Amino acid sequence: MILSNREVLVVNPWFCDFKGYDEWSRPLGLLYVAAVLEREGWHVTFVDCLDRNHRSLPESFNERAAKYGCGKYPEEEIEKPPMYRKVKRRYKRYGISEAAFLADLRDVPPPAAIIVGSLVTFWYEGPFRAIGLLKRLFPGTPVVLGGIYATLCREHAVARSGADFVVRGHDIDGLLSFLSDLSGVRPKRSWNGFANYPAPLYGLLDRPVAVPVMTSMGCPFRCSYCASSILNGGFSGRDPVALAEELAPVLMELGVSDVAFYDDALLVDYFGRTGAFVERLSSLGFRPRFHTPNAMHARYVDDAVAESLREHGFVSLRLGFEFSDEDMMRRTGGKVRGGDVERAASALRRAGFRGRDLKAYLLAGVPGTDAGSVESGLRRCHDLGLTTHISEYSPIPGTAMWGAFPGVDSEEAGDPLFHNNTYHIYNGTVMPLDEYDRLKSLSRSLNSDLCRGCD
Repeated sequence: MILSNREVLVVNPWFCDFKGYDEWSRPLGLLYVAAVLEREGWHVTFVDCLDRNHRSLPESFNERAAKYGCGKYPEEEIEKPPMYRKVKRRYKRYGISEAAFLADLRDVPPPAAIIVGSLVTFWYEGPFRAIGLLKRLFPGTPVVLGGIYATLCREHAVARSGADFVVRGHDIDGLLSFLSDLSGVRPKRSWNGFANYPAPLYGLLDRPVAVPVMTSMGCPFRCSYCASSILNGGFSGRDPVALAEELAPVLMELGVSDVAFYDDALLVDYFGRTGAFVERLSSLGFRPRFHTPNAMHARYVDDAVAESLREHGFVSLRLGFEFSDEDMMRRTGGKVRGGDVERAASALRRAGFRGRDLKAYLLAGVPGTDAGSVESGLRRCHDLGLTTHISEYSPIPGTAMWGAFPGVDSEEAGDPLFHNNTYHIYNGTVMPLDEYDRLKSLSRSLNSDLCRGCD
C-alpha cells in the first residue's frame, strides 16, 4: 500500500491506574517525533488525551490546580482487570472522555498513518483502547506504537496492541523507514541520536502552563532497579547554548513560567551542560521557574552547584536518596554513597532552599529491604531538613532487580499489569499493607513538621 497523503496523526493516549497526578507530565518524546516528521515533510496533527486544558473540560476544572503547573487529571472509574480484583481501590482511566477524543478525531484530516505513544508498562490499556478506536474510525490506516511500554514489553505489544508496527526505544530512523516503505518517499537524513534531534514541537500543546526540557538523555549509572539504560542506551547530551536558544522563543510565544527538566542525570557535568543552558537562557532575558521531577544525583551537589541552582530559579528540587542502608546503596549501583545526601542537603540549605520544595525520594517495597530501613531514611531526611516522598517500587522487566522480585516466574508476571506497584502493595508481595500505610503517615507527619509556616 502506498500512502495517499502526507498527513500523520500523533496521539498521546490515556492511562489506567488506581492513582494518577500530573506533576509536569508532558509527552516530550512525541513532540520530538513530531518535529522530525515535520522536518521530513509530513504534516502533523496532535491529539492529547491527557490535556488538562482540553476544550471539553469546564473552566472550573483547573481553578484549584496546584502551583507551578501541576494538577489533577480528569478521571473516570472503570472496571478493574481480573488480576486487580483484590485491590480495594477504585480503578480509573485518566484523561479526557472517549466522547471528547472522538470529537477531536472528527476534526482531524484523514491520516496516512497514526502514531500512538505509551508510558508506564502497566498503563498499556490506555494505548490499546486508543488504537482500537482509531482502527475503527480510520480502517486500513497503519498504526505505529512507540514509547516505554512498547520498548520494555515489545513482544506483548506486538502480539496484543493491534498496532501495525512497534518502535523499540528511540529508533526514529526505524519509524521513518516504516513510513518510507508506505509512502515511497525516502528520509532526508538519519535522525537517531539525541544530539541530532530538532527542537520539540511545543506548539502542539494547547495552552500549556509548563513545558519539559532535556539537556541530556540516559544516565551513566546502571542501577539494578532502573530501566534508564534499557530505554536510552548510553548517556548523551545536546548543545546547551543551542537548546536555550530553541526554548527562549517557545517561552515567549506560549507565555510559560515553569520548565521541568526530564534529564535522568541533570547534574553530571553541571556547569558544562545544565549550568550553561540556564546561563544562556538568562542572558536572553528568560528566568522561568525550574523543576526537577526525575530527581538529581546528590553526589554532584556542592556549594557552587547549589548556589547556581538558586541563582537561576530552581524552585522544586528532588534528590534521589532511594535507600538509607549503605550496603543496599552499594549493591544496587552506588548512585548514592555514604555522606552524599548530608553534603547535598547542607549545601542546598546554605544556598537558601527550604520547605516543601526541597525533597528526597525514598524507595519502598524493594526486595532485600524492610519497613525499618525506610523509616530510618525518613527520619534521617527529616534531620537534614529534607521533606520526603515514598516511591513504591515497581518491578521492571529487563532490569537486574527483576529476577529478585517475588513471583516473576508466575503466569501472572507475563502480563505487564503485574508491574503495578499498587497491586503489590495490596498483595503484600514485599511489605505488608499496614507497614506502607504507617510509613506514608510518618512521612506526612515529618514533612508537616518541616513545612510548618510554609506557603
